[in-house]
Parts: sequence; C-alpha cells; structure tokens
Amino acid sequence: MDQTPVYELVSLDKSRPSYEKLSDSNKFVNKMKEITKEYLNYNKNQINKELHPIYYFNNQQETEEYILYHDDLIPLLKVAPKIIDKYFPEKEQLILEYVPDSEFDYGELFLYIKTNCTADEAITNMKNINQDLFYSEYSKALPKVIIYVKFS
Repeated sequence: MDQTPVYELVSLDKSRPSYEKLSDSNKFVNKMKEITKEYLNYNKNQINKELHPIYYFNNQQETEEYILYHDDLIPLLKVAPKIIDKYFPEKEQLILEYVPDSEFDYGELFLYIKTNCTADEAITNMKNINQDLFYSEYSKALPKVIIYVKFS
C-alpha cells in the first residue's frame, strides 16, 4: 500500500503527475518570504505613520524591532495617548524605549510619560491609566509594555 504523506496531494489516479512537497518548493519559500516582507513593511509603515508623530523613540531601531516582533502592541500604543491625555493633559512628552536585559536574551518596552505633576497626582493618574487600559480591548498586549512617569 502506498504511504503518501499527508502534506502531499493524494491521488488514486496514478496516471497523473505527482505533486512536489510544498515545503521543498523554492516557490513556496520565496512566497513565504514575500508575504513576511510585506507584513513587516506594513507594520513598519504603521509605526512610522501612526506612532512616530505621537512618541519620541529612544534607541529607535531596537524599539521599532521590539514593536514589530510584538505587533499586537501597535493598536495599544495608538489608543494609549488618548487615555493618558485624560489623566495627564499637560504632559510634556511620551517616550518609547526598549531596554535590553543583560541577564536574559530579551528586554522590556517602556512607555514614559514626561510630566511636571506631583508624585501623588502621578500615582493616582497611573492607577487610572492602568485600569482603563486593563479594561480595554487591547489589554492582552498590556504586559508587553511598562508605563512609567518621568518627572521634568
């Protein structure tokens, strides 16, 4: 009995030509590379068009790469400024920074809110921001970003 792998087209008609394994196909590999490139370019364009006007990027390349790798952050980072504005209307700047961890092979993304409010106001406002983001539709991405206040 012919033991045809599942990922090949199984045909009872032996007169038809056999199909090559999809994973062995150069066409398939090239198509997957093209799709991946288009996908990354689309997300890169979103970062440039929608996030750069809002945020200042520290260590820009690493920060962008982290966001590209965790692309579910893009919608969260687009909506976060609206929520932050509710509690920090007089903020000076929003800063994104990827900070590598020397002990591990990964790091963390920080969103800094630069402001001149008091520490007590900042604590209250941060609780409100975290609560609003936690109950938003983008809450699954929330553990991938740490939000801090930077005092000017």
